[in-house]
Amino acid sequence: MATRILSQVLTQVALRPPHLLLFELLISSATIGFTSPHSLVCPAAVPLLGVCVYSIVRTSTLYMRSRWAALRGGFSFTILLQYLDLAVINGSSKEILLDRFKFGWNSMWAFRRVGMLEEAKNVPPFSNTDRSYIPSRWAFVSRQAAAAFTCYLLLDMLGSRKPPANARELFNPELVLLFARLSGVTAAEIKRRALAIAGFAVTFYCVIQGFQSLSATVAVALGLSKVENWRPAFGSVADAYCLKNVWVKFWHQLLRRPLTGPSSAIVHDVLRRPRGSPLAGSVTLILTFALSGALHTVAGVASGMPLRKLGVFRFFCTQGFGVLLEQAVVSIFRRENGQGKESMRPPIALRALGYAWVAAFMTWSGPAWIYPQAARQSTEAAASILPFSMVEVVRKMRSYS
Repeated sequence: MATRILSQVLTQVALRPPHLLLFELLISSATIGFTSPHSLVCPAAVPLLGVCVYSIVRTSTLYMRSRWAALRGGFSFTILLQYLDLAVINGSSKEILLDRFKFGWNSMWAFRRVGMLEEAKNVPPFSNTDRSYIPSRWAFVSRQAAAAFTCYLLLDMLGSRKPPANARELFNPELVLLFARLSGVTAAEIKRRALAIAGFAVTFYCVIQGFQSLSATVAVALGLSKVENWRPAFGSVADAYCLKNVWVKFWHQLLRRPLTGPSSAIVHDVLRRPRGSPLAGSVTLILTFALSGALHTVAGVASGMPLRKLGVFRFFCTQGFGVLLEQAVVSIFRRENGQGKESMRPPIALRALGYAWVAAFMTWSGPAWIYPQAARQSTEAAASILPFSMVEVVRKMRSYS
């Protein structure tokens, strides 16, 4: 009853999801900044933040297009996870009163904890040959501005293509299962699955890189942040020769701490599994991917997708089990060949085999996430994530000439 009343009050007062998201950030920042570590106030704020997430997810599509609603809903849940890791699980505080709110605010935005003791693993350096290299301020700003513009243009070009008229047939969720109907699968369908996951990955890459580059450009140009706090969002695609590397080296690590913090707490503090044990590591891995699936499910629900039609949770859990299977095979291979633990980069032949394995696994598992969303994709321009289309302006100018 209290939760329902609180949700109604927040909805009536804040009215719009942006206000609720700002309220969530302010409460999180103030609690982290002005309370001592492990204060009872920290867990007491969790229900309030949860109500904010619930209200944002429930009302976002009333005020904005579905893709913006998905981003806002997913981000609100990410803020909740970040708060759990910072305030409830680990506990952190600042001693100087005037710096406390600033400390809390900056902590809520420091998803990778760059330069901190708790820095997320595998955050890419500015240079692989000189890991201490930091570009000059204006060289960094110019490169990030160019990257943001490039990502915007690529997203515009990708979004300007209308979905096929028979999208519901091509991306029918019943086609997600592959091995159960293997005799009826054609080469054209395999190609379509592979292109779908590749296009989806490129789109997500551009969205994340674009937001990072735009934020970095503004923050560093205005002197609000230092260059060293904005290390690259993504690693090298050359490292993506195994599933583990795809998720821990190539793909962004922005969610690593918010996801692994709660997962590790469940395994080590709740289940009392010793750190460093294979079982604890495996369970933590699966929980981390499951939590990521839950986060992306929240984003899907916020976009207006029915929960029963979303397959993103299954996709991320599949990735976790895929990594475990892969690591077991790699461990057996290394033991049989007397290579010991993984340390050096595999020879090019094994990397080529690894790239093929990753491509095959993603082609098999990716449609669980993609197809339900692709089948409902609108043909209207409002389906685009961008507020303004440069491609459409060029088209109109050419039609008038």
